[in-house]
Amino acid sequence: MRPLRIAMVCDIVPGQAGGSYISTIRFATLLRQKGHHVIIIAAKDSKQKAVTSYKDIPIYQYFSLPTPGSHRYYFQSFPRKHDLCKIFKDEEIEIVHIMFPSYSCFVAKQAAKELELPLVAHIHTQPENIFIFLPFFLKTKIVYTLILRYLVWFVRGARQIICPSELGKNIYQKLDPSLPISVISNGINLLEFHQTDIRPFIKKYNLPESQKHILFVGRFTEEKDTETLLRAMPEILRNDFSVHLDLIGTGPLEEKLKTLSQTLGIRDAVSFLGKVSDEDLLAAYNLCTLFVLPSKVELEGMVVLEAMACGKPILIANSETSASKYFVHNNGLLFEPGNHHDLAIKALKILGDNRLRIEMEKEGLLNVQNYDIHKSIGKLEEIYYSVL
Repeated sequence: MRPLRIAMVCDIVPGQAGGSYISTIRFATLLRQKGHHVIIIAAKDSKQKAVTSYKDIPIYQYFSLPTPGSHRYYFQSFPRKHDLCKIFKDEEIEIVHIMFPSYSCFVAKQAAKELELPLVAHIHTQPENIFIFLPFFLKTKIVYTLILRYLVWFVRGARQIICPSELGKNIYQKLDPSLPISVISNGINLLEFHQTDIRPFIKKYNLPESQKHILFVGRFTEEKDTETLLRAMPEILRNDFSVHLDLIGTGPLEEKLKTLSQTLGIRDAVSFLGKVSDEDLLAAYNLCTLFVLPSKVELEGMVVLEAMACGKPILIANSETSASKYFVHNNGLLFEPGNHHDLAIKALKILGDNRLRIEMEKEGLLNVQNYDIHKSIGKLEEIYYSVL
């Protein structure tokens, strides 16, 4: 198969966290390594220095503003159609791949239509991801339905639509069964997740070495529900005082969560590590005894796959709007979403049973083989060639 020329449109801000951003960069990087020419249309944070490339991938950045209510977490860029048409022509783009229901992706859709380029749309968004940022008086069933209709409308017209999970596919096709959706996991590079020396990480963040560590990785936002994990800690500590909680991430609720840990009297048993390097993240996975994701909303959950690839048992919220629960197959447990008592009981069951934990670790390492990102890249290439 010949190399392709692909434009990925995603309001990435360099250094930004978040599964959709990370997935876009990982896909672009591996496609580039396979010989394809990939460019990225991105947002530009006024507080950061503009970049023109990342790992030899050209990046075109445009003026952007933070999405209201997201506390500078999600950015919207504002390119002009004329500019994107020129870039697509100059770069000899053959396929336009949009990642978000954002203004930049809407303009990219218009540019692709004008140039008669095939469009691929990626679903990284559930209605809840937008719903949580609305003021309380707009959080109604009618508004939720309008958001869903907007998301479905946005991906219409794409020759192929990609979703990382069956959950997301069902959400969209329930409203419009005619949507041509293929399920492709965001995947992870299994070679990047392995055993590593955890001592430098422990020393760097002054973490207790002899304790059992529970780990959370993600944004501190409402849908991640880190609060339930914090509220479970007093009960966990009453039954096992040798447990420590490590929280990796940032977000608008960070200060609220720190205050809550003080109120609960568990501040000494919780470490807020902020945003960490890839090297430190790998060490955190290796250090932890149990990985917990209390999130109520997940289209997939790459952090769960990363924990599994490091041989860690998982404890996942059994939420109707989270696809992460489907990763649990004898390699962890589910708990009732928002129920900190149930979370504590399930966590203690895993933490207190070495034999059970070892069995879960083995199952996780076996199950995660199905989510190798190289398999996902192969499926993505098939879609690209099919739309041409």
